[in-house]
Amino acid sequence: MFHARLKLIAAVILVCMAVLVLRLAYMQILMASQYRQEGHNRQIRVRSLSAPRGSLLARDGTILAEDRPVLSVCVALSEIDGLSPPPGRSSRFGISVTFRDRDSHTVKPMEPLEFENWCAAIAAVAGDSKDGVVARLNEARNRIESDIEHNTRRIMSTDELDAAGKEKLARREERILRNRLPRRPQILYEDVPFEVVARAEAASPDVRGLMVTESLKRRYDEDPVSYTHLTLPTKR
Repeated sequence: MFHARLKLIAAVILVCMAVLVLRLAYMQILMASQYRQEGHNRQIRVRSLSAPRGSLLARDGTILAEDRPVLSVCVALSEIDGLSPPPGRSSRFGISVTFRDRDSHTVKPMEPLEFENWCAAIAAVAGDSKDGVVARLNEARNRIESDIEHNTRRIMSTDELDAAGKEKLARREERILRNRLPRRPQILYEDVPFEVVARAEAASPDVRGLMVTESLKRRYDEDPVSYTHLTLPTKR
């Protein structure tokens, strides 16, 4: 009876070992190419997460600093400069990957006369001049170039890839950012009064790329008198 049970336990162990060996062979031999391709197609995405800061209060409850919602007049630069999404891209291992983006439609740039009229409309909304609008557009373009340059430096400073892998990943990320960042709202006028917001909302259906966004901005107490009552505890 004891030997029969021992043989049964040994048979169960052998069956389990055989199942494990067969599964390992299936993954290492038959599915090796698929797993290798999935490993090569890994992607790195950079997301900006909002982190609201708490309020700073004095000992008596006076608010010294806090985050307050502000309204800003923004514009999508893709509606002005145009945008032609790439038909495809390559991974850092040379495997062709189809470029998929639900917003990757082609946008034609504005004609010179249309751009003049657009600047005049924005100037009327914000109470600014055409030259001021153009200057703020250039600032928005410079911010995008700065973000792309910062992302490239971050990739080139990593130690997880070799030099060739860093270069390929940096080029791929640059193409993606140049396609996506111009579609995002770029601030032209921040923390505008309600009158400007009302004009922007009324003009947005007729002005390409114009929109109003809400965000949080850090504000500090500008009254220096409110700080005079603060005293440090003395040591005894």
